[in-house]
Parts: sequence; structure tokens; C-alpha cells
Amino acid sequence: MAPDEQYVGDGGLGRNSSAVRRSPLDDVHNHPLVRRWLLHSADSICQWVSCARRREGPSRSSSAATGPLGVFLHSGVGSAGEWREVFSQWPEGYRLIAVDAYRGGDGPGAPGQRTLDDYADQVHAVVNHVGEPVHLIGFSWGGATGLHVAVTTPEVLASLTVVEPEAYSLLRTEHAQAFAEIAELRDRWREHVRADRWYEAFEEFVDFYNGPGSFARWPTDRREAFLEDQRARGDLWDVLFDAPLSAEALTMVAVPVHVVEGSATSAVDHAICDVVLRHVPHVDHTVIEGAGHMMPLTHAAELARTLVAAVARA
Repeated sequence: MAPDEQYVGDGGLGRNSSAVRRSPLDDVHNHPLVRRWLLHSADSICQWVSCARRREGPSRSSSAATGPLGVFLHSGVGSAGEWREVFSQWPEGYRLIAVDAYRGGDGPGAPGQRTLDDYADQVHAVVNHVGEPVHLIGFSWGGATGLHVAVTTPEVLASLTVVEPEAYSLLRTEHAQAFAEIAELRDRWREHVRADRWYEAFEEFVDFYNGPGSFARWPTDRREAFLEDQRARGDLWDVLFDAPLSAEALTMVAVPVHVVEGSATSAVDHAICDVVLRHVPHVDHTVIEGAGHMMPLTHAAELARTLVAAVARA
């Protein structure tokens, strides 16, 4: 996805960094459904979002919202804009932050040496600022990051919801067939990229998650912008394949976890969700009928209802 709007900037601050200082830039933007407050430091920009219910007339939101705090993580090839439609469905009174891992194009950590710790540090940057455990919602790559946070620093979480987490390393010992399928996709992708066939690499990748012919149907300018972004991000497969996530580690997760999957998703994603469901001690499960992997875009209303309920139960 190549959204034309991003909700939250790259946190860019490690788990040991000092708190981000709030800056009163209330008039930077006004969205029909939300008002934004920017948080600034020398190294990062985050956006604070207070949601209002959808109404016929102009919406209202309050900077004094004190409800549950949700932090949203996007997919590996997307941005915080993936959560736009879900945010538009959210009830009033909540505090919502969507982290954009690649705001500015650089991404966390050192190129070629990134690990899930680098992406987890963006969550810690938010927690350092707000000073309280958060309800973490991770989609795809963001779900793998969320599981890593739950395993390594559960004290920063009030709950975790994962929407089809791309925790490929879980499949290595738990589901050989699904692991082989995603590894073959990775290897074909790399073969294309080595030959500078970026279009073919991402045509197969996008179609794997969205259905045959999906990438070809994108408008040309959207495809070109997307491919430019992905060239800058480079080869990130090893971050997920080599992640220190195992079935044994999941048995130690102490926070409540909610797993969300689509009924029409891939066998790989079904297999990953199954591993999480079988090993996390305190886990709930929701299947969204008719949804594939990209449900934040295709089934935003159903997903929003599920996520709101998960946060309320935690």
C-alpha cells in the first residue's frame, strides 16, 4: 500500500531514551474525523490522535481524552496510513497512536542489520512518553513486532492484539509446509531483485497477500511510488525469518493476547495464527469472515469492532 497520508511519525527513540516533549501544534491538520496533536523531539515526530465518532455534521474531539491508549503498528511494506479507515470507525474517548516505522524513508536501526528490537524500540519510545502500559495492536509485520515486545518486555503492555502476524520464524519447527511456502516466496523475490526485476518481485509478493492480478490493477503512479519506497527499504526478509520468536517463548507471554485472522487468508497466515493460539497461555481468537490478509483496508468496520472489543476486555 502507498497511502497519501500518515498518522504517526517514526518513533526513532530507543527504550532507554528520555520522554518526548509535547508541542502545541494543534492547527497543523484537521481531519473530518480526528484532530491531531504532534509530539516532537530532536529525533522524532509522533502524532497523537483522539478519535471522535462519525456524525452527520462536523465531528468533535477532545484533547483531554483519558480513555484506553491504543498503539498501532503497520505491515512491512505499508505505513501508518493502513489504519486510517479503522481509526475512522473508532468510538470517542480513546487515545490512539499509529507508529510509522519509515517516516522520512530511513526506518529504524542500521540498513542491512535491522532486527525486531529496532522496531520494538519504536513502541518503547511511545511508552516512554505516555508513562503507562499500552494496548498494542500489530498488523502483519507489526504483529510480529508485537509478539516480540510481549515476550521481551511484557511490562509495557496492557494487552496485545495481533492481526495475522508475519512471525515466520514460528513456522520453522511448528509447520514445515507453511515454512517452505513462505521461504520459497522469499527466495523467488530475492532472485527477481538480484536481476533488478523489482516489479516482478513485488507483483508476486502483493498478489500472494491480495490475490492474483492485484498488483497489476494498481494505478501506475501508485505502483511506481510503492516500488521506490521498497527499494529504499531493501531486503528485510531476514528480520522475520531470523526473529528470536519460538513456540517455547510464546508459552511465557504473560499479557492477554487476541489473535485476529481472516477466513480467506493464506495457508501461511492460518498456520502462524495457529501456532500463536496453541502456545500463548491467555489468548482469544476472532475470525473475520471473507477477509484476507489486508483486512485493515478491506474489512475496516469489522476489524475496528473486533479491536475495540479486545481492548475493552483486557
